[in-house]
Amino acid sequence: METKVTSRQTNMQKMVVQNLIKNGNFINNSTNGYGSTPDDWTAGAAGYEPNQVQGGRPAFTKAEFLSAVGVADADLEGLWLLNEASGNATDLSTNGYDLTDTNTVTSSDDGLLGKARDFESGNSEYFNIADASCANLEISGAQTWFVYFKPESVPGQMHVLGKSNSATTNLKRLGINSNNKLFFNLQGLSTNDIATSDVVVEAGKWYLVIGVYDESSIKIHVNGVKKTATATGSANDTNGDFAIGRLGAWTSASDNYFDGLVQSAGVINGALTDAQVNKLWAFLGYQGIKTRDAGADDAVLYQTIDPSDAQRLAGKTVTLRAKMYQDEASAGTIGIGEDVATNAAPLPTVESTASTTTGEWLDISLTTTLSSDFSNLTVFLNAGGGTAGTVWFKEVALYESDTDLGYAHSPDDWNRFPRLLKMDIPLLGAGTYPYQFEEGRYYVWSPTWTGFSSSPSATYIWEYKGTKAYIEFGSASGTSNAAGLDFTLPIKCNQQSGGYSGYSCCVYDNGSWQTDNGIVGIADGFTAKVGKTIPTRSGNAYGGFTSSGSKGLSFQGSYEID
Repeated sequence: METKVTSRQTNMQKMVVQNLIKNGNFINNSTNGYGSTPDDWTAGAAGYEPNQVQGGRPAFTKAEFLSAVGVADADLEGLWLLNEASGNATDLSTNGYDLTDTNTVTSSDDGLLGKARDFESGNSEYFNIADASCANLEISGAQTWFVYFKPESVPGQMHVLGKSNSATTNLKRLGINSNNKLFFNLQGLSTNDIATSDVVVEAGKWYLVIGVYDESSIKIHVNGVKKTATATGSANDTNGDFAIGRLGAWTSASDNYFDGLVQSAGVINGALTDAQVNKLWAFLGYQGIKTRDAGADDAVLYQTIDPSDAQRLAGKTVTLRAKMYQDEASAGTIGIGEDVATNAAPLPTVESTASTTTGEWLDISLTTTLSSDFSNLTVFLNAGGGTAGTVWFKEVALYESDTDLGYAHSPDDWNRFPRLLKMDIPLLGAGTYPYQFEEGRYYVWSPTWTGFSSSPSATYIWEYKGTKAYIEFGSASGTSNAAGLDFTLPIKCNQQSGGYSGYSCCVYDNGSWQTDNGIVGIADGFTAKVGKTIPTRSGNAYGGFTSSGSKGLSFQGSYEID
């Protein structure tokens, strides 16, 4: 009699038989931001293609985009994937606003979503379309702009895309300002016409930037982190060209042109909700890992299983599974290796059967019985197989099982990334990444101080759990010459003013430590203040700093984040 396995049975199996892969869906994708080998995984070195591992997903169709984000076709005014090998940039919207290639924008195989276009600012490269040929991009009310890009240099102001006349008296733009921060600007709006992110752009990192105007506010989302400013009214008619790689028709500034890779840019007539923005970010940015074999050698990504889990599997049957997308037949495989020498080119002991299917996500698995005696256990994601090609992987899991149970996040991932897995992204401070931080893990940061004539030296550590950030440092000594001592926070608070909870503070004044609870509170979203004359708090008071000698501070406490 045939036995049917129901989804309920499968889910119960996965609850008992747990995924042993860390970061199996690449959800936090590198503490250095998109562009580096993802945390918990290692890129093959000697004998393998170097630097071929990135985050991303395969190129997509317009229908997939509309369905995933929840946008009507009629509201999509422009969608440029920028995955052409050369020439003009094709618009997938019904408007057909193809952009003219100016000064030869080349193609790169190192885009997150397949190919990208590579702009060189020194050659003034850009795509554009004349004002008279793109009337539907002239939106006065609610609208959304988005673009995925990686700067190759960050010299200061650069524009990624925009619509403007040559005099820049009327403009719509999305770019990087002179402080290396991203902004979204619609001239003509009342109260505020610009939203500037707190994220500081770095060369070599990927950024998905989404600008939204909903007729009550203007917002900018950078890799899931939102900044909002009140705004109303109508955006000006630019009467100018639309361009990617520079600001519309503006030609008079050398810092106008973008330098780096760009792909998947678009303009929507209407404001995406925060939920839709998260869907767009999940659709573009949370879709696995790309590995590319350029032909000379294979590309490989591997992870060594935690020894306590690995030893428990000795002599057992295990199944490694993943979803895989390949653009060349037989390019991708997965594998398991026993006693892998990580100081040499790592090799799997057993490998999955190569597939000839291309252009779609495949469920692949490998079942094997492990030996009863091994030193280490390693899993592999491979691209190559003797043919040049690009392979994407996601939903990687290793089970003590003789069948593929599908994908479930590992308990380790749920412990480390619970907010990220639920797309509940915390607001972080400048220069940090929303997918960078694990919960319950200490990080070191360098605060910016004011109020010290000489910079204080100390070790500053912090962590976050759920909706609280915990920070501490000791012996932050320097010379004080101001009425207050201010230090920046490592992660943004959820209030503009207020105090800490569970804090302890000591003040060092001219040779002695004075125990005190006198924290004035958070002055704004990023700065905590310690007053020179510290007020009475819970019956503890300190009268203020003396006029000479070394000053210092130690602190331990927590505060609420969003």
